[in-house]
Amino acid sequence: MNPLQALSAAGTAIVLTTPDANRTFLSYLGEAHALQLSAAAQQAIKSSRMLVVEGYMWEVNNALETLSAAADFARSNGAMVVMTAGDAGVVQRHTAEFWQMISDGVDMLFCNRSEAAALLGRPSCTAQEAALALGPHCKVVLVTDGAHGSCISAMGQVQRVPPCWTTSTPVDTCGAGDGYAAGALYGFLCGYDVVNIGRAGARVASAVILRQGAATTEDEALQLVQSMPDMTDAPHPTVIEGQGLPQSQAQIRCM
Repeated sequence: MNPLQALSAAGTAIVLTTPDANRTFLSYLGEAHALQLSAAAQQAIKSSRMLVVEGYMWEVNNALETLSAAADFARSNGAMVVMTAGDAGVVQRHTAEFWQMISDGVDMLFCNRSEAAALLGRPSCTAQEAALALGPHCKVVLVTDGAHGSCISAMGQVQRVPPCWTTSTPVDTCGAGDGYAAGALYGFLCGYDVVNIGRAGARVASAVILRQGAATTEDEALQLVQSMPDMTDAPHPTVIEGQGLPQSQAQIRCM
């Protein structure tokens, strides 16, 4: 949210991946000693439909004050507030801050089963139980559960969405949760219903774990957009205004 100063060090994450596609992290936050709601960030929020608060930001000094201010600014400008949990350890270290943010108003919450259990203080709860328990606190709660798919709480009900399996063997699960969130948010912005939002998330997550690294290329992302009708019964997302991926939500139309 604030520009990197000259001669300062950016954050670094080292990902260690095992042959069975599991992973762990070594992370360094660099010079991000404190967050600030910069003018550039405010301008970006003004032109956005959603503010996504990443859970790892709670590890930075001054996080609650700055992220709360950003969320308030987003709501005052008509944007939704979305939050991801980041990691179960992050949730355990900052449980009070997470609940403060949620009580102030989070529209969509993304977490995996371990993160949700840490947030609830219930280590043995299932994804469905977690979605039911968190549902009253957010409009939409999406709890992923690895090979068991995900559970989504919305409008007082919980929907279970299966994973999206392919014939290929997973290579690296790093980024699977972020991929799920990206696909689900894309589906939401395109007007998908709850189940198809989950299916869109599962589709992107399944693509991410088939390659080394946490991100897809632009060509791969475009192929995912084009494949959505095959994975869901939602309207076909159509890219307009030129070639390639849309640069803004104004360039996406659901036909």
